[in-house]
Amino acid sequence: KILEIIPYKKLVHTFMFETPHAKGSEVDPETQVSYELDNNNGNTVLTVTHSGFREVNQTFINVTGGWPMILYHMKSMLEKAAS
Repeated sequence: KILEIIPYKKLVHTFMFETPHAKGSEVDPETQVSYELDNNNGNTVLTVTHSGFREVNQTFINVTGGWPMILYHMKSMLEKAAS
C-alpha cells in the first residue's frame, strides 16, 4: 500500500513478502519502505529506509541480503542510462 507520495521527492509504501520464494516470512508483520531523493551539489542522492521491524525475523534476514544487491543493480542501471 502506498502511504505517502511527494512527487520527485519521496515515496513511502508498506512491504510484505507474499510469495513462496520468501518461505517463512509470510507470517511476519508489514514493514515500511521509504525512498527519498535529495540534491547534493547537482547530484541526486537516493536514501532508502526500511523500517518497522519489531524483531529480527525472516523478512529482516531476507531484506538484509536483498537491499544491497537491488541498490547496486539500480545504481548501475541509472549510471548507464545517464551516460
